[in-house]
Amino acid sequence: MDELKILFVTDKEAGPEKRQTFTHTLESSLPAASHEQLRVVTNTPPPIQIDGNVSMTGHNRQQYVMSWADNFTSAKYVGFIDTNTMFSTRVLSEDLFVDDRPRVHGDMLGKTGFWEVFADNHRNFTGFYDIMQAMSYFPVVIKTTHLPVIRAILMKGLDCKTFGEVFQKILNRTIVEYGMYSYSQFSLMMNILYRERYDNYVYHTCQRFLNWNMAWETNPTLGKIPDEDLIPYLHFALHWSYTLDEDKTGGINGAILKSIATPNRLMYKIQ
Repeated sequence: MDELKILFVTDKEAGPEKRQTFTHTLESSLPAASHEQLRVVTNTPPPIQIDGNVSMTGHNRQQYVMSWADNFTSAKYVGFIDTNTMFSTRVLSEDLFVDDRPRVHGDMLGKTGFWEVFADNHRNFTGFYDIMQAMSYFPVVIKTTHLPVIRAILMKGLDCKTFGEVFQKILNRTIVEYGMYSYSQFSLMMNILYRERYDNYVYHTCQRFLNWNMAWETNPTLGKIPDEDLIPYLHFALHWSYTLDEDKTGGINGAILKSIATPNRLMYKIQ
């Protein structure tokens, strides 16, 4: 427990009472000896004015704060997980890294309405087409010094002087124009790093399948990914709630298809 450090970032406008509640809840779930390793900090509301009735709390605020993680920690790496993440086994260091390079799991893009809209939006933000969909594995580990690189690419692609302007344009396009959260901060991050910091990561990109009948998606990026980036690796976490959505992923059958259950692992399906 001596090495455990927890940083809890909450919205400044939540007020001191809620922050005290957050702190107490965290402390009550940890051994007393580790309380000194716990720190709760606040972030101010971003200077963003969004067209229409779009909130900068909850989902959107989380995406914004993640992009600023280097402002809250000096750690060499930062890892992200979604709140609906399910881990199937313990996570070992070699599952996350090859030497000092984080592992990245991606799904090849297919001609599906949902992710096709995402990829189209991302191309509008960055100027290039996504090589993968990187929203289906956790934790998403990034070298902390690369977060400014990601922000700079988006600022350039959207012709913005500040990252607040970037996020305002992202939300106006994806939510106001499309009426849904049609962007993925993780896919944006990892596709930018694939182009800008390729040698700093190890990629495991797999072809997606649509349903129990083993129908493979048509993939516009197929053939554009090097063979060394197509080697499957242990996949130990996924969106649990997605397994309950038959329309989105084929439900629990889709989860079974995507993985091979072993006594202590969950592994990507190998063709």
